[in-house]
Amino acid sequence: MTDKYTLREVRVQVQPGVTLIADVASIDSISVLLADLKSKDLKPVPREQDPTGQELAQPGAETAETPDSRVEVNAGIPIGTLAKKNILAFKEDVPQLLRPSAFDTVTEAALLLLHSVETGLRNQEIGYESFKGLFEGQNVKSGTPLSMLMTNLRNSGYLDKNAYKNGRRLRLTAKGDKRAIEILKGFVAGD
Repeated sequence: MTDKYTLREVRVQVQPGVTLIADVASIDSISVLLADLKSKDLKPVPREQDPTGQELAQPGAETAETPDSRVEVNAGIPIGTLAKKNILAFKEDVPQLLRPSAFDTVTEAALLLLHSVETGLRNQEIGYESFKGLFEGQNVKSGTPLSMLMTNLRNSGYLDKNAYKNGRRLRLTAKGDKRAIEILKGFVAGD
């Protein structure tokens, strides 16, 4: 059976916010690990459910293997919400805003798009020209040139100024990432 796959590690959340990462070589070693944890009164934390009974994504969980599920896990929203609510999708590893006209501002669309690149695609940053092509392909109505929008995002503290200065690379700051998650949760709550 182990010829078909290789086990390297297992992650077990033993308390909210505390995840144990163990190297494993077989399913038997996972069973031994769980038994050892149980003997020390440490049990895996059950996954949370929202009021409808749907499983909530848990930040830090490594169960997400698709770009959209990585975004959902990072935001702590139910798995499958992006597709169900027609917010964001990934086609051939390209993020697409499914309802660009639903954003209150172009800034919100840009932040969510940058967040989807960083979190969903696991790219720490994106070049300005690459992002320009991606953004223009979203059909977001903007009366402001993208360069001005990026300047406003940098001045607001949403974009890393040093990354932009060193090669026109775009990367969200912690503040920008937090704001993108708020925008995403607003879409989920508002529908």
